[in-house]
Amino acid sequence: MHKKNLLVAGGLIVGIVVLSAIGFFIIIPAIVDTSTAISNSITDKACKLIESIGVTTFDNSTPEATAVSIARLNLGEWGFNSATIKSVHLTSDGKYWIVEIYNSVYQDGFDVVTVDAKTWASKIGDKEWKSLDELKAVYIAEIQSDSLLGKHHKIIVDGKEIWKVPVSVYSQENDWLGQDEYVYVDVATGKSKNTWGEFNEAAGTGGWLTLKQVDDTINKMQKEMDALAGVTSEPSFKDALRDLYPE
Repeated sequence: MHKKNLLVAGGLIVGIVVLSAIGFFIIIPAIVDTSTAISNSITDKACKLIESIGVTTFDNSTPEATAVSIARLNLGEWGFNSATIKSVHLTSDGKYWIVEIYNSVYQDGFDVVTVDAKTWASKIGDKEWKSLDELKAVYIAEIQSDSLLGKHHKIIVDGKEIWKVPVSVYSQENDWLGQDEYVYVDVATGKSKNTWGEFNEAAGTGGWLTLKQVDDTINKMQKEMDALAGVTSEPSFKDALRDLYPE
């Protein structure tokens, strides 16, 4: 898990017990103070961890598998951690893959993702088309943060197109309050650079990191938080796109 899930460790144990007993979580409304806000965040992250069963890797072994993986990528982390596929088929003209994907572990809703069979651009329902590169950039940024903010866009750095993705993180340096940061992503190499000081301190650099280095940093930060909480976490985090960028 990454830093956005580092606070999960303590809440996960409690969440598993509750889930096995009653089948779902009841999140008690928070009294607005810092400690309660963090507690609620822990419970929310615990739900995500428990739902993280099954697909965790972008599978591009066949055109159909690629289309399904792109559909998952449209839902970000949730798409790989929790979403399940109801159906997938190619249109009669062979132009589009239509993927029906449940967006909740409780199966209370679904999205229809249309994937261009030639360009791999995709869209959810009637929303705008997004390129596969854009979806990759947003996902790589998301795993290093707590939430996405605003509009991401491409910029030119050293003659290369780089995605600039605004994110929000819960920072110890900022008394566990949300703060705005940026993740810069080079989708050609999978490398990224984070402006979040705590993340870069753990990484040992503020420079560009491979996906493996990002994973290593995420796992290092989780171990540190686990030690403080006196708990043992789930197996090491590995992001869904890592196999696309072998090192």
